[in-house]
Amino acid sequence: MARMPTGPKRKPAIQLRVEEQFYEIEITDWSWPYPFGLNFKPDEPYREHKTVNLWGRLIAPKGVKAKTVRLLLIPNPGLNEKDRSRHSPAAIGSILMHRDDFEAFLSFPEEALLPLLTALSGGRIKYASMEGDKSGMVKLTSASSASI
Repeated sequence: MARMPTGPKRKPAIQLRVEEQFYEIEITDWSWPYPFGLNFKPDEPYREHKTVNLWGRLIAPKGVKAKTVRLLLIPNPGLNEKDRSRHSPAAIGSILMHRDDFEAFLSFPEEALLPLLTALSGGRIKYASMEGDKSGMVKLTSASSASI
């Protein structure tokens, strides 16, 4: 029986190791500017921007030096509990570090906006914790807040 020729042998796929990084921020200030107005898109008569801004001091990791630390929390109605089952997310946000600036952009469920603003205005949230991978631009996979 003749042997069938085979193509070149394939090398096994290389598994890239993704390094996890933990970030801890002490919150020193916050704001909630709320621009609202007419939209010039025919399908949406109004426009609003609900981003919550947090500023603080980077506590961890120790090796990252940042003079300016800002977190932008962006409420997203698509992340509300009733809509989550349709998602296959890879991240909930990202971190950009440029020179002495540290900026994190985080999406969170819009239904959590009121409790978040209430806790911030009452001085109940003192820290923010985030974790993600270190592959180029940091992709955040989780975030939480804590009060002390």
